[in-house]
Amino acid sequence: MVCVWLLFTLMLFVIEPFILHRHFHKWAAEAPDAAFTWLHRAHWILLVLSLVAIFGAVAESQGWSVF
Repeated sequence: MVCVWLLFTLMLFVIEPFILHRHFHKWAAEAPDAAFTWLHRAHWILLVLSLVAIFGAVAESQGWSVF
């Protein structure tokens, strides 16, 4: 869970404003379909990682052992 929070924090406060913001607007203007597809997939990956972390936290708090 901490790793997912760290990833979101890095995305929001480091990667997006300093790296992605500069390059994404140019990329979206040149190839909007590819940019949208990439952004859509990135959001799905982050959603799945978050759901896995939530499921793991709930499972451990209820005493379910995964390993």
